[in-house]
Formats: sequence, structure tokens, C-alpha cells
Amino acid sequence: MTKLLKTLLLLVAVGFMTGCSSDEEGKNGPNDVIWDISPVNFKIAITDSEGNDLLDPSSPNNLINDIIVQYKEDTYSVILPGQKDNERISGNGVTRAYAAMFNGLFLRQKLEYEKNYGTSNYLLVFGEFDGTENVDKRMITLTIQDNYQVNLSYSNEFHWNADGSPSNKRKFFLDNQELKDGTGGIYQIQYTEGW
Repeated sequence: MTKLLKTLLLLVAVGFMTGCSSDEEGKNGPNDVIWDISPVNFKIAITDSEGNDLLDPSSPNNLINDIIVQYKEDTYSVILPGQKDNERISGNGVTRAYAAMFNGLFLRQKLEYEKNYGTSNYLLVFGEFDGTENVDKRMITLTIQDNYQVNLSYSNEFHWNADGSPSNKRKFFLDNQELKDGTGGIYQIQYTEGW
């Protein structure tokens, strides 16, 4: 009798675990979805007036060692590919629930979709910042060779809709001028020596 009782209890338990009717499946709608909100990064391309990439490490005219970023009270220089810190941040490791991780200023090659924007092959990337944080013009100052400065900023508006889906609106600004569509969110800076 105990064997029969155990078998019945096991069948009832299995029935409860797998017995949702189609009316109950997904009854919470989009709330059943885990949303990964992309972080915000400052992505910066620097070229000369002829479109030459001034961030290409193989170019003798690159400006990599002459660039700093000022953010709040801190100054950041470029972390190059192959340096230990850059290896940690430029990998493709992705988690299911993405959390923004601040990495400072680093150099990387453009990703495939980024190659559609501008003539350069390399980008400086400063960030990451939380994509769910509401921000009105978070600003950094980019300095090249101590004589050329530009202010880069972004605004981020984020909220959850009533149906549980995210709503996000981002704007990027170069010296307080909003970047136009078609830039891919990449700051295209044309640098001429002697500015």
C-alpha cells in the first residue's frame, strides 16, 4: 500500500509541475521576459581632414598617446589592445542579466555594424554606464595634444511601460550639438594639428 501511495503522490507532483493549461501559460505577458538593457558608451572616431584614421596603432601618425579624457575629477589615458585591462573589457563575454561595468577609456577595432559609420577602423570607447539610469547630459572632455578639447555628452531617458516592456531614448551631443541620425552614436571628430 505504501508503494501505491508513493506512486500516486509522485504522479500528482509531476502533474502539478507540468499541468499548466494553455490559458495560464505566459499569463504575465512581457513580465515573463528578462530584458537586457544595453549600456551607454562614448564611442569616438578621430580622423584627419583626408579621412585617415588617427587611432590606428600601425599608423606612424596616430594620436593614441596624446589623448586623455576628463570625467568628473578623474583623468583617463588610453588602454591599448593587448594590455591586461583591455583584454578583460574587449572580450565577448555576455551574461544573461547584463550589468554595466565601467572600464575607463580603451581602444578597440570597430565591430562589424560600426564599420558603416565613418572611414576609421578604430574607436576609443569610454564607459560603460547603466542604460537604465536617467541622465541629463553626462559629460566628458576629450583632449588631444594639450591644445584641442571637445565636450562629449549624452542624455538617457528610460522607463518601464505598463505592459512591462522597456522604453529608452538616448541623445548624444558633441559640444552641445546633438548628433544627427546616421552616426550610429559614434562621435566623428576631425582633428587638424595646431587647433
